Amino acid sequence: MNTKNNLDNAFKKAFEDYQVPLREAQWQRIEGAVAKNKTGKKYLILVAVLLISASSVLTYILTMHFSNKEPKISHEQVSASEILKNNKTNILKDIPDQINESNNLKKNDSNAAIEDQEKISPEVSGNNNRYVADPDSKMTKVEDKTENQKSLLASPSVTGISISNLFDKDPSILSMGPEQIQETTGSMNLNKPAFKKENEVKSPKDSKIVLSAAAGYSNLRMNVINIENQNMLHKDTRKIFEETNKNLKTTFFNLGADFSILPGLNIGLNTGLQYVKIASPVNTSYTMNEVPFYDINRTIIGYYNVDSTNATEFNLNQTNTTSFINIPLRLNYVLPINLKSELLITAGANFAAISQASGKTISLSRSEIRELSQSDFNKFSMGFLGGLQYSHKLVDNWWLGFESQILSNTIKYQSGPGSINASLSGYKLNLILKYKL
Repeated sequence: MNTKNNLDNAFKKAFEDYQVPLREAQWQRIEGAVAKNKTGKKYLILVAVLLISASSVLTYILTMHFSNKEPKISHEQVSASEILKNNKTNILKDIPDQINESNNLKKNDSNAAIEDQEKISPEVSGNNNRYVADPDSKMTKVEDKTENQKSLLASPSVTGISISNLFDKDPSILSMGPEQIQETTGSMNLNKPAFKKENEVKSPKDSKIVLSAAAGYSNLRMNVINIENQNMLHKDTRKIFEETNKNLKTTFFNLGADFSILPGLNIGLNTGLQYVKIASPVNTSYTMNEVPFYDINRTIIGYYNVDSTNATEFNLNQTNTTSFINIPLRLNYVLPINLKSELLITAGANFAAISQASGKTISLSRSEIRELSQSDFNKFSMGFLGGLQYSHKLVDNWWLGFESQILSNTIKYQSGPGSINASLSGYKLNLILKYKL
């Protein structure tokens, strides 16, 4: 074993300084490998230089871009127009972090110094607001408006807009151009709370009392319902009554009041005082050819005919008038159409009292023409009254309405020992002037 090692060492020492010359092909392979390594290094160096250059340029651009942006300070409902007009000092407190977060701004050292300050006091000088930090702060002053802010405040369409409202609605508005700001603020309602619409119109307050005055045209007719103690009256009594009460002409004037009793359901109570005058032109002639004869209890048991020479003739050519005082008592339902128009549906009772009667009438039981008086009618009567009314607002609390009514009242007419029950019914068309309290 030692012999082998000694032999190896002897060979090493013998050929230690011996150099074998390389062939041409070997030299070419060595040169190609060396040239390849040099070319790869050049490419690596070129790529590194390009990356360093691009990073430097991008870093410079971003640094310049964000360093020009100044902190956005939120005013607590202080408008620029008020600052310029009153020239007063306002205190701005606590710059909201939400503004910087919404704009995704990275704070640099100068911005961090501004965020740490607790109070900034504005100094108004000309048209530019500058805010000077407290003595303990690192900052001496900072401008409150960027170029976009100046363009915003100078725009006549948005002058006087609350800056805090601008931030609340769109914190990125300060990064817009003047034209974009005007277009954006044109559709904003910046001077009103966010929960109110710009074009929102307050509904008018419900009126508890409505006073009204009405007058118009009425068409009434008298229809006989029945005759009491008919066997005591001449058989032509009904005929004479209908002849003297046809072609009625009515005039009326009404003072009313509506009271709201269930405002939530738009239900109210209507009442008032109404004066009705009924004129009845009478132009009739009647000849009594049949004369009744009575038994002992004053009932008519028959008629006997008389010749024309002995017959009694009655002629009337005049106008009879009767007047009534009506008190309506009805419920109404208000159906609003819009803020200036409404429908009113009414229904209820109508109480009437006779106030005047004049003229002449034919009394067949007495075979004479006699004066008409209030005692010929029942003093009080009751009926039905309903209607539909459309009203439109004129100005302030004044409304003008048009109403169509239907009514029916029972009239009792006394004729000798018997009486005639008749229905005074028809319709009214009237204008109403209302004042809502």
